[in-house]
Order: sequence, then C-alpha cells, then structure tokens
Amino acid sequence: MKEKKVKRFLAITMFVLLSIMFYSGTFTANSSVATVPLEINSTLLSNNIDTNKTESYDSIITIMNKKDSLRNKLIDDVNNHIQKNFKIYDINIPMYLVNHSLKYNIDICFMMAQTTIETGFGTAGAGRPSSRHSLFGVCKRYSNYNNAIEDYCKLLRRSYLGNTKTEYDLMKNYVTLSGARYAGNRGYERELKAEYKRIRNRTQIYELWTELKNS
Repeated sequence: MKEKKVKRFLAITMFVLLSIMFYSGTFTANSSVATVPLEINSTLLSNNIDTNKTESYDSIITIMNKKDSLRNKLIDDVNNHIQKNFKIYDINIPMYLVNHSLKYNIDICFMMAQTTIETGFGTAGAGRPSSRHSLFGVCKRYSNYNNAIEDYCKLLRRSYLGNTKTEYDLMKNYVTLSGARYAGNRGYERELKAEYKRIRNRTQIYELWTELKNS
C-alpha cells in the first residue's frame, strides 16, 4: 500500500515538474530534491489543502487547471472584442493585457478603453509598430507591446492610482496623485467612460477578469 502511494506521489511530482513549461520561474530544483512551485504552495495554503497528503496534488492540479481555463477564456474574449473592431499587428496583445492587468491589479476594461481611444490597440498614431509601439500614447518608444503595456501599468500605479484613488476616479477626473492633468481634451473622461461602459456591457471580460483575479 505504501509502495503504491510512493509511486503515485512520484508520478504527480513529475507532472508538477513538467508544468515549469507553463509556469516559468515558479519552480526551483536542487539536484535530486524538488520543491513545490511558489504559486502552487500559495494555492494550497489559500484552499486549506494538507501538503503532506498525496491527494493534495490532485486538488491543486484541479485548481490550477480551472485558473488556466479561466485565463484562456478571458484572453479569447479580449481577442474577439479587439478583432471585431481593429486589425491588430500583434496577436499577443490580448495575452499581454490579461497578464499585466492581473499583475498590477488594474481593471482590464479600463486599460482596453484607454488604448481604444488613444491608438486603437496600436493601429494608429504612436501605437503602430512603425512608430513607437506606444499602445496608450505614452511619450516613449518601446521595442514591443509587452513592454509598452507593463510600463503603462507601472505609470498608473506610481502616479495615478493609490491613496484610495481608483480607475473610476480617473474616468471622472484623469489627474495624477499630485493633481496634474493627463489630457488636454476636456471631454477625455467622458469619452473614456463611454468606451469603458461599452466594453463592460457588451462582453463578459470584466466578469471573467474579476473571477480569475479572485481565484
């Protein structure tokens, strides 16, 4: 009986090791001694799963698979929304938006609304690859859209959000934490809010994003 449990444990451990291909950077190994990835450990703890039981790995794999499914569904929905309105230059933009919205906890619909009115998801102005890859119209040049999106998220977190300020506050008055205005156009907030509502009301993106963020 013990031998069967050991074999099962080793098989599941090998499966977890292989998951490094999908969760790069979350797994560490030291010679023949393997440790559970940090993301898996966190999920185990948050769901009160006993890490000393072999069955724990079955449970955590189920949870991880559910998160993967949610993430894929969200990326698909973001992609479908963009493709209906724009012919984007980089098919990875939906994935970049999802990844960084979760990493920096910024409403993905807000991000999508802003890039819509700024550069049409990189199809116009500074957002084009032939220009600066500046998806949100930030006055910087980027080598790719992934860097542009992350820099935008860092800028929001550093200069616009915080001290109880939210994305909803920016749609009322888009100013920095020190009060400097983002756009010269006085109708900017109204346009941004209207696009935000359009995305929220016509898609399931916000619901999927919220569920994934809280899972």
